Amino acid sequence: IALYLHAKSQQAKHVRRRVLDSLDPHTGFVASGRYAATARAIWDKALLNDHDLAVAYVEATADTALSELPIARLLRTVARDGDTVAHVNKNLYAILMPGQLEGTDLTNRLSRLVALGRMAATDLAASGPIHFRIVASCNAVFVGPWPQLDARLRAKLHEPKGWSRKSIRYLRMPK
Repeated sequence: IALYLHAKSQQAKHVRRRVLDSLDPHTGFVASGRYAATARAIWDKALLNDHDLAVAYVEATADTALSELPIARLLRTVARDGDTVAHVNKNLYAILMPGQLEGTDLTNRLSRLVALGRMAATDLAASGPIHFRIVASCNAVFVGPWPQLDARLRAKLHEPKGWSRKSIRYLRMPK
C-alpha cells in the first residue's frame, strides 16, 4: 500500500508540475511557450468536430508603464468559462472562444474590453487608460490551418492604417 501511495503521490507531483509549467505565473493564462501548441490543438479539434470557435488577438498598450495585472483583470472580465486566454508575448494576448461566432455577441464582448480599458483604473492610481487593438476571426469564416490564421491575424494587427477609428477588426477570407 505504501508503494502504491508513493507512486500516486509522485504522479500527482508530475502532473501538477506540468500544468504549472504551461501557465504564465503572473496571469495564470497559457504561457507563451505553450501557446502555439495549445491554440493549434484547440483550432484543429474545432475544425475536425465542426464546432464553432472564435479567436481574438488583443494587443494592449498604455501611455504609462503598465503591469500585466490590470490587463489580466480586464481579459478575465470578458472571458467566459471554457475560453482559453493566453499571454502570447510582451503585450499580445489571445482569447480562444469555443461556441462563439462572429456577430453581435462577439462584437459586444470585445467592445466591452475596449471600453473597460479606456476607463482609468481606479484601484491603480498611477495607471491611465489601456488601449486595445483587437483582431478576430472564427472558423466559420476562416477555415484554413492554424499557422495561416495565426500569421494573418498578426499581420492584420500590425497594419498601420485605420486603428484611430476602430479598435476591433475582423479577418475575412480572400475572395
